[in-house]
Amino acid sequence: MTTYPEDGGPRQGRSLDRAVGRMWKRLTNCFDPLRARLGLALAVALVPIVAYDLVLAFQGYRDAEGRGWTTVRQLAIVASNSQNALIEGTRRLMIGLGESDAVREAAAGRTSRDCSRTMARVVAALPEYSDLAVVDGGGEIRCSAVDRSTGGSVADTPWFRGMTDTQGFTLGYFTLSRETAEPIVSALLPTSGPDGTPAGAIVAGIRLPWLGSLAQKYGLPEDGVVYLLDAKGTVMTSSDRFLAVPETDHGIPGSRRSPAEAATPDAELLAAIAARRLTEFAAAGSDGRERFYSAANLQNGSLYILFGMPRTSAMSWSHYQTLAFIVGPLLMLAIAIAVAVIGGELLISRGMRALLATVDAYGRDQLDAQPDVRRSAREIRQFAEAFSEMARKIASRESDLRRSLEEKDALLREVHHRVKNNLQIVTSFLNLQSKNTREAAAREVLTEARVRVRALALVHRHLYESADVRRVDFAAITEALADQQAHAQGLAQRGIAVRLALDSAPIPASHAVPVALLVTEALSNAAKHGYPEGRRGTIEIAFTRRDGADAELRIADDGVGPPRDEHGQPVFPPGIGVALMQAFARQVGGTITFAAGASGGAVVTVRFPVRADGPEQVDEAMDAAG
Repeated sequence: MTTYPEDGGPRQGRSLDRAVGRMWKRLTNCFDPLRARLGLALAVALVPIVAYDLVLAFQGYRDAEGRGWTTVRQLAIVASNSQNALIEGTRRLMIGLGESDAVREAAAGRTSRDCSRTMARVVAALPEYSDLAVVDGGGEIRCSAVDRSTGGSVADTPWFRGMTDTQGFTLGYFTLSRETAEPIVSALLPTSGPDGTPAGAIVAGIRLPWLGSLAQKYGLPEDGVVYLLDAKGTVMTSSDRFLAVPETDHGIPGSRRSPAEAATPDAELLAAIAARRLTEFAAAGSDGRERFYSAANLQNGSLYILFGMPRTSAMSWSHYQTLAFIVGPLLMLAIAIAVAVIGGELLISRGMRALLATVDAYGRDQLDAQPDVRRSAREIRQFAEAFSEMARKIASRESDLRRSLEEKDALLREVHHRVKNNLQIVTSFLNLQSKNTREAAAREVLTEARVRVRALALVHRHLYESADVRRVDFAAITEALADQQAHAQGLAQRGIAVRLALDSAPIPASHAVPVALLVTEALSNAAKHGYPEGRRGTIEIAFTRRDGADAELRIADDGVGPPRDEHGQPVFPPGIGVALMQAFARQVGGTITFAAGASGGAVVTVRFPVRADGPEQVDEAMDAAG
């Protein structure tokens, strides 16, 4: 005994399978082949346009990207112009100061108060400088705009050791002023003594906030950012605030270091700029925004301006336009396919399904069915109207044909009935004539004629009583014929039995008369010639459908059999009975053979096709027998 768990077991699985099957059927119905083909055709038509638009969008994006880089590059140059002007002004100022005698004496190693006063006046007039001083060849400060600096030494500073190796104007590293503790960039210009020989140098401290603020004076984009880098890639200032994070050997304590701005690139990129390995790049800061960066070297070669701008701003609206050029055609393609699918469903598929359902109803003989195409296209509605009109005409014609067929069937039955009645009258006449005839030969002829006429009447009775006047049951006719023949010829009294082995199969009405007459002739011949002088026996009638298209009729008796010739072969002498059977066999398109039975007697075998044939031709058979 099979048991199922409480959750349903196999039953629940079958329910799930059915639900999935229904969902799959609905899904496949949504993608009807006609709708799918319409969508595919539209997609194929639009694909070249979409592909061309995507190529243009890609090329436009590349062009916009190139213009963005050009914009960033130009803005970096604009941002560096103000610093270049200040540096160039510093160089010229230091050259001018180096021509004074006081400066030459200080550079030669002699302290000069006129030199310090000159430097102080210049610093007071130019606020971008924190200090101006003259150092001798050993790094000792001989004069300075700041009095407390005089007498000090800068020989141990990294920037002084590096600058003594140069022979022209140069800038030092980013550092803090020892006198004012503010961030500065030192500038150095070697000078000569009173006799014109190389001596010390003029040193200037450029205030870093002043240097960085110059970038804000030139209308740069609001979302752009400017960085001032020293020779090591250290960010000294930016366009919005002081970002300096100097190294320890610059002399700035770690506690003074400021946090890096969100837009500042990685330190490795900044170092690559300082090493002149990189001038332009795209990178994302800690804020996640991708920017285009371009670096510009200041005139002296040791400082760099780095300008950064968000990619979207550098490319203006091109970024979004490119995205629109890509998404737009694809969206249009999807909308077009959806419109084709939905339009195919509303305009064509729905109406076609209604027409197919109507055709199926017509196939079930429901010719009054009407397709529901009220919301379909006009052509579909016209087609449906033509369909309905055709169905109405077919129904009307079928009704007329059915009525005509019924009338013809009734007429044909009436004809068969009247023919049967007339044949019975003929039989009665023959019977009366036989009784009034004294000659035995004449009575025998009249009796045989009466048997044949009664056989014809029997066939016509079955034809008008049959449900289908086109076909008749051969077994029923043969049984009636055998009974009629046995009664007419008194076979039971003579000890002759008739045994039947008949397949219950219909034969065409056109075959009924010749086959029935053939059976009548065969029975009459067997009873007349096979059993003389009170001989007893059995006559067997067998009817078999062979392969669905052909039939075999076999009448065999166990009587004395046919006579034989001198060679012992059976001989069937020609007579009216044999001639009639041959004629009837030809009429149904068959063949007939006469043979002696294995244990005596005679065997008549007829093979003929079972098919609808033309009208009966008994008269022709009679003529052929005559």
